[in-house]
Amino acid sequence: MARFEVTAANFPGRAFEGTGTDTLVLVGGGAFDFDYVLLSGFSQILIEAGIGRYTSIRISGEQLADISFIGSSYDYTSVYLTGSAIDLRGKTFDKIRYLSLASDNATVTVASLPLALKIDAFQSQGETIVLDGPVATQAARDALHRQGFDKIVQGANVWTDAAPTLSNLSGGQLHVRQGQIVRLDPEADAVLSDDKGFVAFLDIALSNSGYLFPMSHFKLGSNFQILNNNYPSQTLLYKGSIIGSISSSSYDTTARISFHSSTAPDIVSEFVRDLAYTPGDFVHYKNVTVAITALDQGGRKSGTTVFNVTAETNWTPTEPTLSNASIVENAIAGTVVGTLKATDANGDAVHYRLTDDAGGRFSVVDDQIVVSGLVPIDFEVATKHRVTVVANDGEQDGLPATFTISIVNVLENVIRGTAGKDRLVGGAERDFLFGGLGNDILTGNGGKDAFVFNTKLGTATTDRKVNFDKITDFKVALDSIWLDDKIFNNKDLKLLGKKASETNPKKLNKKFFTVGDKAKDKDDYIVYNKKTGVLSYDPDGSGSKAAIEFAQVTKGASLRFDHFFII
Repeated sequence: MARFEVTAANFPGRAFEGTGTDTLVLVGGGAFDFDYVLLSGFSQILIEAGIGRYTSIRISGEQLADISFIGSSYDYTSVYLTGSAIDLRGKTFDKIRYLSLASDNATVTVASLPLALKIDAFQSQGETIVLDGPVATQAARDALHRQGFDKIVQGANVWTDAAPTLSNLSGGQLHVRQGQIVRLDPEADAVLSDDKGFVAFLDIALSNSGYLFPMSHFKLGSNFQILNNNYPSQTLLYKGSIIGSISSSSYDTTARISFHSSTAPDIVSEFVRDLAYTPGDFVHYKNVTVAITALDQGGRKSGTTVFNVTAETNWTPTEPTLSNASIVENAIAGTVVGTLKATDANGDAVHYRLTDDAGGRFSVVDDQIVVSGLVPIDFEVATKHRVTVVANDGEQDGLPATFTISIVNVLENVIRGTAGKDRLVGGAERDFLFGGLGNDILTGNGGKDAFVFNTKLGTATTDRKVNFDKITDFKVALDSIWLDDKIFNNKDLKLLGKKASETNPKKLNKKFFTVGDKAKDKDDYIVYNKKTGVLSYDPDGSGSKAAIEFAQVTKGASLRFDHFFII
């Protein structure tokens, strides 16, 4: 049986080939990583490093297959086992200070309970141990779970210990002013739980690697207190009683809170709900990543919640939006047009003001644009108004937003005729005169009047018994004539009237109107005979068929296309 000696310095890249019973001797201490060598034909590995010289070995389950003994002259050796399947049956580890699993989701098979109880699986996740022969008592199973084994298999029996859960803590981007405090759980609904009823550890990590982790950058809830606020020795209190400790080594950016076994998960949940981060003046703490992970006593980890915290002098509010942009005419003071919405990344309260209030017609109350009541909202004066709004967070304005508010027309002073001959007379204000069927006499009097034709017409120029109205006082500077597209219904007029209504009349296209005794081309649908004052509707627009006379104004009145609207 031969001995092959090797030092850590000339170990990587070697191929060690024995005869099957040879011994590989690792001398001088240091790190020996078997991932970088070929190994075959050896039954033993000896470590001869001398007193006080530490040795670490990293070796896979496959490379261990033919090894029956790993031993050290002194108790200064750590062995890290890798791979997905590690069979330790028939193997002896002598004077090994630390025996640990270094791969996640590994399955370790042992025939010795004392050996099983030496294996540390705390730093890895998803580990299974198979007991081939030894019977594990409840105490032994608890110990194996504490060592980090998620699953224990003994024949047909399987015992599991699940990782803790961290719920209702979503993480994400947080913006905060430098020196302010930002709650990591503003909804205060985070919940930590564990199937064994004990959350053993809470890791809080900062991203700015290379600097001391200052717990002074975190604010705790009123029920919690830290004593000896200088790393690495800190004590955590809850309502005056010690519930755990906080540890971190120099240049380690993770603080680990170790909770006493008597600390209920509800208290740990409360700790997380109250936890807040304060960016410091030091540049490396302005923009950080905060990561929170819960662990049970076996090192099983919950999912990690990550927050990207950006500290700025101030973030201005976003450009406002408006939920609605229309209002009926004559709306009274205080009538709500719509609700404004802008957000502030710092979480500051947002206030709004109008920099353009459409001539005093609108104002802002809280987060709503309302009718001011100072200037009437009149469709006949303007069908639309523009307002400009800015949002302010108490320090700065955001970008302005301009909205066009549409005015919805309301028919006022409506006067309607019957199926017979009527005489309709308006007042001094604006009137809407609907003659109805029959030959009516319509008088608008004062105001900006509209004469509405929305009932069946006759069939020819000579058929004036059905519906032929006389307008006695059409004022070319004020009045208008409205034509319902259900009656004046050739395809062009119906297309124009598709989006028209009594509250939204559409002006007649210029090419659809002509002055003369008949239509001159294919789209002269409304014909005005200035000599007689008669208005006619020519459905085909060409004059090839007799037009239908439907109204008469004062002879010589200067009617134009823009006196006519389709509804």
